[in-house]
Amino acid sequence: MSVAVAELVDPRDQTGGPARVAPEALSDGFAISSRHVAPDMVMVEIAGDLDIATVPQADTFLDQAAAGRPRHLIIDLARVEFLASSGLRFLLAGRPDEDRNYARLHLLGVTRNRIVHRALAATALLEQFEIAEDLESLLAELN
Repeated sequence: MSVAVAELVDPRDQTGGPARVAPEALSDGFAISSRHVAPDMVMVEIAGDLDIATVPQADTFLDQAAAGRPRHLIIDLARVEFLASSGLRFLLAGRPDEDRNYARLHLLGVTRNRIVHRALAATALLEQFEIAEDLESLLAELN
């Protein structure tokens, strides 16, 4: 059994690199990490299956990654290999509202990941998210 280790970003870390804070072992084949990509932007990268077994861990991780109240939260789904209905609910619940610590949610890795794109398209959810081709194009769009 392989175990992935999550890296949580310390919200006070402004260096841009991930700072290890309480790494936790996650489900087999699932990995999640976060890092600052700009002063007010945190990117969370998810790899493996996003399903009923991993969503609770991903949700907790997302809350911790956004604890520093970044203006933009970016979720990179490029390495997601399976997206279940619980994963879709996770993404929908992650949209900004009065309970979230960030103003805007952006998704990356959707257009090039057939599994993620098909799941969002089949459920008519593509229009519910701000989707960028890659980090560089998102940063250029926001500047």
